[in-house]
Amino acid sequence: DDVNVRKAIAAAIDMPALQENVIKEYGLPTNYSLVPESLFLFEKPQWEEYLANHPKYEYNLEQAKQYLAKSKYPNGFECTFDTSEFSTFNSMSLAFEQALKEIGITVKINKISQDELISEAFGSGIKDGVRPYDLLILEWFADFPDPAGVLTPELMKGLIGDGGSNIAAYTNDKVDDLLNQQSKSTDDAERTRLMIEACNIVDAEVPYYVFAYPNALFGYNKRITGGVTDATPMWWWKFPVSQIKLSN
Repeated sequence: DDVNVRKAIAAAIDMPALQENVIKEYGLPTNYSLVPESLFLFEKPQWEEYLANHPKYEYNLEQAKQYLAKSKYPNGFECTFDTSEFSTFNSMSLAFEQALKEIGITVKINKISQDELISEAFGSGIKDGVRPYDLLILEWFADFPDPAGVLTPELMKGLIGDGGSNIAAYTNDKVDDLLNQQSKSTDDAERTRLMIEACNIVDAEVPYYVFAYPNALFGYNKRITGGVTDATPMWWWKFPVSQIKLSN
């Protein structure tokens, strides 16, 4: 609930080292934005300009300690970190545990099943309006090919409660207003402007730490001779069977 704590956590993580030693082929190095480049499907120059000016979470322990000192918890605190049996999540949670210890934050890892983790992410276990975890690690894939497929479900205040996908329990009335406006527009340029304005607010408040963009792996029968080059992130939403060519 304190932006300086969230900035402290972001600055305490040596992401290049984790990319090299833990994440590896699991995912691409992140630009720390909720919106991956694979969703820059319209008004691409505007999204690329946003990305170029997007704040990066540089690893800096002294900076992390300074952020924590400015927070409501200058002497650190204890917190829970819910993760699953998924190997990458386990490794990342252990790395986070060690990193945050360096700045006085004691992390207790709570390993649950992947089904339980997903259930928690969608609001299960809420008590007195509070979700049952302090930190939670999860994958997210947009349900449709549009930046709003990430921003709306993960940021809207109305999706904090039971059944909601606002995993960070993030609340910002201005962001809600901007996302509601873009949902009513059919103009790509206007929608992009509104979503980027929302992103700039979110980037400064760090409700999520985006540590990797997972790779999508495809397997092909060796008889397939055409359509392979069409395997893009769009396959999550449209499988171009008509473009597949088979040899005899």
